Amino acid sequence: QLIHAVLCHDVETTRKLLEREKLPVNIRFRDRIGKTLLSHCIEQHNTELVRLLVEHGARVNQIRVRLHEDTDVTIPLFHKCLCDNECLDIAKFLNPQMDPAEHKEKDQAGNTALLAAIEKGLSVRYIQWLIQVTRGSALVDRNADGLTPKELATAKNNTEVVKMIDKYIIQNVVQESGIPTLLLPQFSINFCCEEEITRITDEKTKKTLVELLQDSNDKYNMKKWLNFKEVGNYAEKIMRAASGGDIFEKEIRMKSSDGGLSYIKDKYDANYRDRNGFTAMTRAIVFHKFDIIEYLCTTRPMLKTLPDNLNRYPLHYAYALPEPESERVRKLLQEKNPQEIEKRVDKDGLYPADYAALRDSLKVQQILYDARTLNVYAQRGPPLGRWPVGALKDPPEEE
Repeated sequence: QLIHAVLCHDVETTRKLLEREKLPVNIRFRDRIGKTLLSHCIEQHNTELVRLLVEHGARVNQIRVRLHEDTDVTIPLFHKCLCDNECLDIAKFLNPQMDPAEHKEKDQAGNTALLAAIEKGLSVRYIQWLIQVTRGSALVDRNADGLTPKELATAKNNTEVVKMIDKYIIQNVVQESGIPTLLLPQFSINFCCEEEITRITDEKTKKTLVELLQDSNDKYNMKKWLNFKEVGNYAEKIMRAASGGDIFEKEIRMKSSDGGLSYIKDKYDANYRDRNGFTAMTRAIVFHKFDIIEYLCTTRPMLKTLPDNLNRYPLHYAYALPEPESERVRKLLQEKNPQEIEKRVDKDGLYPADYAALRDSLKVQQILYDARTLNVYAQRGPPLGRWPVGALKDPPEEE
């Protein structure tokens, strides 16, 4: 009855069934990845039914549904709102009901909600709203091709979106009081292109971002993050240290007996994420650096919640490892708040635990090989650390 009422867009009957019969609202059509009542109403742009279902407990977090009925490819529920401006009101209603992390969840192409909106060519108004509700943090996420929102808009020749992004950045990196904001460091610690950020020009003053910052009250020394090359070199050493590799500093090599932990303790100052989306946590996991993983879990727990460009979380990588290394890493990652990371899925909708059954697959072997041999600029090279015992030293496709 409830399904029939929803399919018929019968708001009053749906309300009566939910209020009087107390029928379950979180049911799916067809199978476990089929559309939900809520996703169907979003697709049909039925704002009234969307509100009614959410008010009666329809789940909006950690839900993926089929891209369309003829495929098993899934997308985050919120992406169903990314169709046209008619859905913007629904998106605005769902946003405060959602965990903010839902904006970071990705589709099969590695697109967050913002990236997907740009890919689909949605209006500047819609894209601007997505940037605003994430407070600009979505501007540093990358898709499967390694493109940020601005880079994707540039590649698609969408000059209006590029201009809007530039305007947002120039207006939000410096407060009205003249003090730089915490948005500024995000661009360099996430390896964004220096020229695309520093050369942004304010339409009113005709000053570049760099010039505006030179005039600012930089009491927190934010300008240091404008040296993208220096920040990148520093971050690369952090990644190498986390991998147990040579970090090119004589005074540190003298302490190499601890495998890079001393360097991490002394130098780690930001949650760097390279052009692959890898963090120091990712690197430490694939190189089996248990002491570094334990230290980062304690001092930088946020790293457990940062996925790579394909939405693979540290726990995915932990499950990809062979035993007994996998269990050892999992215990460290899941010691505190395990539920926060256990239900996260990759771009294909796979949970971390699903990787255990795929350890010997070409896909997972390639994942581990990439995390060991792609440098911070996503270029193939020698491993960042010593090969773990038993690790494949040749590309899996050549095996």
